[in-house]
Amino acid sequence: MPVKSLRGLLEETERYENELVGIESEDKGEENIDDSPYSPDDVRISQHMYSVYQVHHWIEKGVLTLSPDFQRNMVWDIQRKSLLIESLMLKIPIPAFYFQEDINGDKLVIDGLQRLSTIYSYMEDSFRLKGLQYLENYNGYCYSQLPRKYKTRIEETQMAVNILDSKCHELVKFDVFRRVNTGGVPLNPQEIRNSMATPDTRSLLKQMSESEEFIKATRGRVKDIRMDAQELCLRFIAFWMRYDSHSGQLSHLMALTRMLDRTLLELNQKKKDYHLLLCALFKNSMEKCHALFGEEAFSKEDLNLIINRPLFVSWSVVMATCTLDMETLQSRRNDAIELQHKYFGGGEYYNAITSSTATKKNMELQFEGVRRILEELFYDR
Repeated sequence: MPVKSLRGLLEETERYENELVGIESEDKGEENIDDSPYSPDDVRISQHMYSVYQVHHWIEKGVLTLSPDFQRNMVWDIQRKSLLIESLMLKIPIPAFYFQEDINGDKLVIDGLQRLSTIYSYMEDSFRLKGLQYLENYNGYCYSQLPRKYKTRIEETQMAVNILDSKCHELVKFDVFRRVNTGGVPLNPQEIRNSMATPDTRSLLKQMSESEEFIKATRGRVKDIRMDAQELCLRFIAFWMRYDSHSGQLSHLMALTRMLDRTLLELNQKKKDYHLLLCALFKNSMEKCHALFGEEAFSKEDLNLIINRPLFVSWSVVMATCTLDMETLQSRRNDAIELQHKYFGGGEYYNAITSSTATKKNMELQFEGVRRILEELFYDR
């Protein structure tokens, strides 16, 4: 009985999470695609000690970017901020920071953003101390009101900083970020990618995930609280880049996480015109998917119409190059839904979109299923 109750609780929790995000939980399985790691020589990290005063100066001069525009909307409360400042006032060491540095010497925070933002904002008199444990006499004080003794302690605090230099391989930065991701609520893979994206790439994914076409096709189900919607859009781009519409084959596949990392880096190097093309293709695909499936687009029949990632990716990519017009697609909607339900009952296709979804075989089966459904609907009549 306890085992059954626990299983029921886990299933209920999973259903709740699915409903909250609007996307079916994913069993990617073993990503059995060869993806050789980079050379150890690509890991270039140097260790330094800098004073708070020096780092504050970098922020003031724009040498170090805190980049609040791409960080998650989760910030510390005043008491947690105050306890960090109290640690500096008491000369208690704080954990190390990680920065990445570009060829111009400009730096970006990889790990420790909340701590660094707290220290900087306090020195700018942006909040008053609250809930101090040892120096309660200074509750209510902003930085400018502190005695010189404590200002000096804060400014002279030595910070251990690990810097990934500009010659460090970009993929190494993703792995380092994942390893040192020490926040109270660790960043997920897409949030990490977002922090490594250029402003243009972030803008592209945001435009795609907030477009009317995407919201309509997904019935507004996908929440972007943890960037799940933006990851779906990035998956579309990653597979579209690797899909040959003439042969119907996928090429240059790799482990999914690494493939999405690489795709983001490729987008960082592309010009704005390319981004505009991708956005237009994506919106057109969303319209066509909705025309064909209506309220059942990208969903299994047995999961309350939440979004299934493999269905979303395979259908959106194939439909991006589909030449059929909206009227023709919409005219076969009922047949399309019925035929897809038939494929769901066939075993192999359903398994490919349900378990071990990121294996090479199952990714190919996902796309093959879409092509076969389209052929039966429009070309085998």
